[in-house]
Amino acid sequence: MSAASRKRISAAMKQRWAKWNGKSAPKKAKTAPKKSAGRKPMSAAMRKKLSAMMKARWAARKKGS
Repeated sequence: MSAASRKRISAAMKQRWAKWNGKSAPKKAKTAPKKSAGRKPMSAAMRKKLSAMMKARWAARKKGS
């Protein structure tokens, strides 16, 4: 469950508890702007560089063992 969903459920439960207990419900907090899911796409050059780094790391590990 996402953090936003947990926050929304928590706020709803707090309002229900306040209603059941006869207290005034807490004010609703402003919702944060929605963040994009995941990362920015990786450039082809960076992907190639990362691939070379990992291949070198694997080769060094294989050589060591």
